[in-house]
This record gives sequence, C-alpha cells and structure tokens, in this order.
Amino acid sequence: MYIRIPDIDSYNIVDEYLCCLDLDVNKTAEQAFSKLNEFMTEKQIPWEECCSLTTDGAAVMTGRLSGVGTRVKAVATNCVLKHCIIHREALAVKPLSSDNRRKTELESFGYNCEKYKLHKMWW
Repeated sequence: MYIRIPDIDSYNIVDEYLCCLDLDVNKTAEQAFSKLNEFMTEKQIPWEECCSLTTDGAAVMTGRLSGVGTRVKAVATNCVLKHCIIHREALAVKPLSSDNRRKTELESFGYNCEKYKLHKMWW
C-alpha cells in the first residue's frame, strides 16, 4: 500500500510506501477490509484522513454494496474511490476476443465496426 502525503520541507506531494498486507488469493471484501482496518488502527491512522482510494477495479475492491471501497467510504465519508489508470489502460489495450460479444460491446459504446474497418483478427 502506498500513501500520498505532503513533504513539509519541499512543499511537494510525495508517494511513500506504507505497508504490504498479506492477503490470500481468495479473500473476500470483508476480510480484506478487516486486515486494512487492523493496520490503520494499530498504526493509529485515522480513517477521516483518508481522502482517496485507488484500486485495480476488481469486484472485491469496487463492489457497490460490500466492496472494500464501499467499506472504506463507510468509515471515511469524504473518501473518493478511483480505478487505477494503469489498470484501466491495460483493459483498454487488451486484444479483442474473436466472439461477437466483444463486437456488440464496442457497438453499444457507439463504435461502428465497419466504418473503422477494424482488423479481421479481432472479429
């Protein structure tokens, strides 16, 4: 986990390594938040100071009803949830599958596949 804090000496915002929490592969949002909350409590970091949470976009992190982000917002009401730009970029450049489902998804966003003559290998 990284934090972004002001550096008083240079008057800049700096990214600092905060911790590495060991989570099993199949952790639920409740278990992941519990581990994070334990760390915050142990280090006496008030949740009110958390103003933003950026995640990889996985359902366990972003679940609208019970994801980690939702749980953080419950204790840090001013926190803004974001999807990491690197992860968003990775999704955007992911090769399109050969099934029509992907073509339909693109068309639903307003792309006209014939107009742009997208490469055959994508369809």
